[in-house]
Amino acid sequence: MRLLDNLRLPDLITIINLLLGFTAILLAAQGNLPASALFILVAVLGDGLDGLLARGVEHSVFGEALDSLADLTAFGIGAGLVLWRLTEATPLAEVGMAVAGAYVVCGALRLARFHMGAQAPAFEGLPITAAGLTVALAVLARPRHDLPPTLLLVLVGLLCLLMVSSIPYPKLRDKRVLAPVGGLATLTVLLHWLQPLLGVPPAALQGLAGLLLVLMVVYGVSPAVLHVRRGRAPEAAPAGPRP
Repeated sequence: MRLLDNLRLPDLITIINLLLGFTAILLAAQGNLPASALFILVAVLGDGLDGLLARGVEHSVFGEALDSLADLTAFGIGAGLVLWRLTEATPLAEVGMAVAGAYVVCGALRLARFHMGAQAPAFEGLPITAAGLTVALAVLARPRHDLPPTLLLVLVGLLCLLMVSSIPYPKLRDKRVLAPVGGLATLTVLLHWLQPLLGVPPAALQGLAGLLLVLMVVYGVSPAVLHVRRGRAPEAAPAGPRP
């Protein structure tokens, strides 16, 4: 079977996502972290679009494998390189490199595990797309003064733990949730690209990214809190024999 015979419309969008992730890596390597974060955000939108299209066509193992490669490129390696560049000029540069490497490895493990339970009603562990989006939004929303390197590394370590955890995360497919979130993300991308033309204040751009970041933090933390509470809930005592 020829390779091109396996390609369908969702796979073509996945290939575009792969190129978006590659572009994010190049921009991060050049030190242009806001632009790199913006391309990661666009890749998130593309990932949602190809997932929507893929659910309307016949299941494809080829498409799933290609999608994982694109996800690892943009949300794993791309976001990992951004994380390291944020710490490279600090005394914690070597630690930052190690943590960024751990982030990429945890993302790869998360993707590999996904294929073992792709049809499950919930994700097991934080999806790498959500982790990469969190990194991108943190870059776009951060104030003029960067986050302290120690705090940044702790946050990245938390993302690593959540990705490889067994915490169930809901698959967000409700249009009532996806439409406003996707609309905010699209608006954020457009305003960043049109900012020189429209003269959008930087504070407004940071505010939009900050709003999306809050939503991502809620998505990342809420299932973890519920999971811990359920684990600590005492088991009901077995009913004894009636007198």
